[in-house]
Amino acid sequence: MMKMLQKLKIALIQLSVCEEKTTNLNRVKDFVQEAVNKGAQLIALPECFNSPYGNKYFRKYAESIPGETSELMSKLAKHHKIHLVAGSIPEKYENDYYNTCLVFDTDGKLLTKFRKIHLFDIDIPGKMQFKESETLKPGYNLSTFNISNIKFGLGICYDLRFPELALLYRKHGCHVLLYPGAFNLVTGPCHWELLIRSRALDNQVYCAAISPARSADSDYKAYGHTLISDPWGKIIGQTDEKEGIVYSAIDMDYLKEVREQIPVSKQKRNDIYNVTGPLYIHTPCVFKFNSFIHYMSAKILRKLKLALIQLNISDNKLDNFKKVANYVKEAARSGSALIILPEFCCNPYSNTYYKNHGEAIPGNLFYFLSDVAKQNKVFLVAGSIPEKYNGYFYATSLAFNLNGQLLAQFRKIHLFDVNIPNKLIFNESSKIKSGNQIVTFNMYNIKIGLGRCYDLRFPEMAILYRKLGCHLLLYPSAFSYVTGPPHWELLLRARALDNQVYCAGVSSAADNNPAGHTTFGHSLVTDPWGKVIAKTDEKESILYSEIDMDYLEEVRQQMPLSNQKRGDLYSLEYYDVADPEAPFYSIP
Repeated sequence: MMKMLQKLKIALIQLSVCEEKTTNLNRVKDFVQEAVNKGAQLIALPECFNSPYGNKYFRKYAESIPGETSELMSKLAKHHKIHLVAGSIPEKYENDYYNTCLVFDTDGKLLTKFRKIHLFDIDIPGKMQFKESETLKPGYNLSTFNISNIKFGLGICYDLRFPELALLYRKHGCHVLLYPGAFNLVTGPCHWELLIRSRALDNQVYCAAISPARSADSDYKAYGHTLISDPWGKIIGQTDEKEGIVYSAIDMDYLKEVREQIPVSKQKRNDIYNVTGPLYIHTPCVFKFNSFIHYMSAKILRKLKLALIQLNISDNKLDNFKKVANYVKEAARSGSALIILPEFCCNPYSNTYYKNHGEAIPGNLFYFLSDVAKQNKVFLVAGSIPEKYNGYFYATSLAFNLNGQLLAQFRKIHLFDVNIPNKLIFNESSKIKSGNQIVTFNMYNIKIGLGRCYDLRFPEMAILYRKLGCHLLLYPSAFSYVTGPPHWELLLRARALDNQVYCAGVSSAADNNPAGHTTFGHSLVTDPWGKVIAKTDEKESILYSEIDMDYLEEVRQQMPLSNQKRGDLYSLEYYDVADPEAPFYSIP
């Protein structure tokens, strides 16, 4: 009978790599012995631990498997009775070369082999140019392995930038993701921690990334900073750029607790989207998009000034109306062409307010918002209103053009049902019904995708929007003081970076909410590089920012992630679940 593990101690070895393979392998032996002495049950090594990282080294240091390095790793695992993840080595197979990770069990048996799927081909002028594909071939298999009841998924370095891979591993039951990686001094400070934490948080897994140490003598300067994040997106182990070992533990009880408190896996809308892809086999797949609501207009903009209005919402609808009108006027006079209001912009956020504040569309609030857009000659996104339709309530966002015409109507897709004992309990599905469609609209040449608050936790939506050509994602929200501090900025930055889009999250202010739900505030905008370019605090205010289409195109050209996705290995399908009874209203 298989022994069930509740905790597993792991060691991540950040090794200094030189041009002498024998020296590198001897250093591995020493560090493995040190980690074993500290009680490590699983030990992971960095990318290219037996050779320097670089195209001029891959062929020179490449080995067949089995070979010198793989045989030594097998012996170390067997001798110390550990599981050993041999980060990666340059592998020679027939006439091709691969960047390959090997995993050995406590008997020295090879459990699995993973070849790097997404090759590191980027061109950031004056900073970083690299093209792994000049020497290496990509792998075609996803790989998992088990230590008792704990399931692991593997990726290598640049694979970390592709959220579909992590989503697929989670779907196949993984609890831990391991990414041996050698990020550099250009991308490392900006993205390393963000990507690791977001993969952990999005998929509610432990995520560890193991880097080589930084060496002043090497051609390629590794960032270092090996780290591990828990399923809450919190860093639980980290080092600096120097050689060393990071110790941590996989706690299955805690993982289970996180997944029960915020059950995103059960809340995914597989009736709308589905990540598919095989493990271990190579099967062609394609992205499918059957239908989506898309409203557009024509004109060319290179820059767009936007305003996020962080409102203090009261339970007096008329007072809220006046405040919205005044703030929109102020933002318009400041030159903002697109203005976004927070979630529930004219009533407090609470299940108790739907009945009294809910309206049919079109209704008083609808016509008021249309008139505000028209009077100020702005595009206006009303974060959400409680919509009453056919006996149900929806949390509905509305977008109007500068003539007051309705461009888009989006109903919140993922409802906020969480249970964090003694901190936060909310059951949105007890009062409102979920929407069934993703929605985009065009502000001239700039394509905008809509989501709402809890939708931000589901990376599939953002991936779909990027595939549909969006440049900007908007998330009117009301994150709480429980989840806001650890997750709000992390999620917004991750959606922007993963999909190379601008991403704006607009919150209501954190002043006293008459409904008792105190929001986090901190509206912010992040650019396609994952950098926060505008941010406010918790108080009522207007946050101004700018969308720069030239910069967005530059980022996408320098690191062409969209072109590098492996549609032959994974796909994200979108299904037509349109509600034929849901009307779309326009202003005459």
